[in-house]
Amino acid sequence: MRLARLTIAVLLFITIILPACTTTTYEIQMAPKGEAIHRKTTQIRDQKRSSAKIVHDKSFTHKTPKEVGGSGTLTTYKTSFGTLYVYLERFQGNIDLLAQIEKQNAIADRLANYLRDWFNSELANDPNWPKLHKFINDELRRDLKNIALYAWRHRNNDDGLSLKSKSKSKSNDLDLPPALAQIAQYLTERGYFTLNELPRITRTFGEAVQLSFGPKGPKNKQDQLREKQLTQFIQRTVARRMGIPDTKPIPDSLAFLSSIKSMETSFNRWYQSTGEYRKQLAAWAALPENNRPKKPVGPDWKNQDPGDLIGFELFSSSVFVDAKLKLPAKPIFTNGKFDPKSSTIAWHQRVDRDNRIPVVAYATWAVPNPAAQKAKFGKTLLSHQTLGAYCLWHKTLSTTESREWASFLKTLNPNQTLKSQLNKFLETTTSPWLKESTPTALGLDEDAKPHSQ
Repeated sequence: MRLARLTIAVLLFITIILPACTTTTYEIQMAPKGEAIHRKTTQIRDQKRSSAKIVHDKSFTHKTPKEVGGSGTLTTYKTSFGTLYVYLERFQGNIDLLAQIEKQNAIADRLANYLRDWFNSELANDPNWPKLHKFINDELRRDLKNIALYAWRHRNNDDGLSLKSKSKSKSNDLDLPPALAQIAQYLTERGYFTLNELPRITRTFGEAVQLSFGPKGPKNKQDQLREKQLTQFIQRTVARRMGIPDTKPIPDSLAFLSSIKSMETSFNRWYQSTGEYRKQLAAWAALPENNRPKKPVGPDWKNQDPGDLIGFELFSSSVFVDAKLKLPAKPIFTNGKFDPKSSTIAWHQRVDRDNRIPVVAYATWAVPNPAAQKAKFGKTLLSHQTLGAYCLWHKTLSTTESREWASFLKTLNPNQTLKSQLNKFLETTTSPWLKESTPTALGLDEDAKPHSQ
């Protein structure tokens, strides 16, 4: 019965946000261990430390573990002078953005089709039905898809690709979530309500949610009044879309919308006459009797949660990631928050399996080999960004160029100037790439490039 009520509520623009069943937080602690990264992940349910459970406690050298869901890698660019590390990981999410939009559109189409066909079963003989049919089939369908896009855009502006911690001191308490303002403006432009009506509508819908999902049993007078206000609003809204002005009474043909019970009865009667329901019922009947749930009376939203239309999964849980990566050096690039005192990068964010741009964490850092550099340069010449650039440059070399470069490094004498030794090498090498790029790779830029004769 509750599923039928939820279906009707969504179809009639009642926004119902049910609390998630559970909240899961993954606390991830990472630290380099030789050429690998050791990772310890603790899973916590509903912010209760008593539920903490270690779900991963191992090192990885290339592919990140999958205990949270998603995909990632640790890539190393190793040279004799030091190593560049690149950590990149997607936590859950769906990388197919087009599929997200297509899923939202499919839900909007399903809702519009349900409403159209349900109302057709009650209003087919009403002379004003063609006007309402056109509205549902064309305008409402498009409006649902547009609202979904506004909400999708807002979700991705809110958390998007970055997991960087946000400073509370920089927040603006006067900010209104952009999606709320945009959607409110859109709906007023499209004639669903005026801003003067909005406070009353919000209260009516809020009370309707309490009424629909509150304790079962006889309704008191206050509950009866709430239900009457809700159903009258729904009837009047539908009547307007049929071309009936507010000065005229609500037609008898809309009596099926006069109470929650009559709406449920009407919707279920229509739905149970569809081929979709017959297939659903056959699948239910095929289940073993000892493992068979209650006989279905309404649509199965398992694979198309109505909340996905605007980004709320009504029947699933919330998942958060608190990840920390301790580094031996300051990061070159990261989208996390770096604490220089503890030399740790922190990320905190809600992650989502399907309806956001995937959340990606990344960090790059370089660790020099001081002994090797001192032996060739007399000092640590390459570190941080310069070492990172050198490691990437070294990776571009062909096998022949790599051998030629290695032979040159063997001849390097720390007691002689690097520029003079490098100039001799550049004059003799036959590789255009080595001639052009080597000085920059060593941070010497134009000074060491051979002059054209």
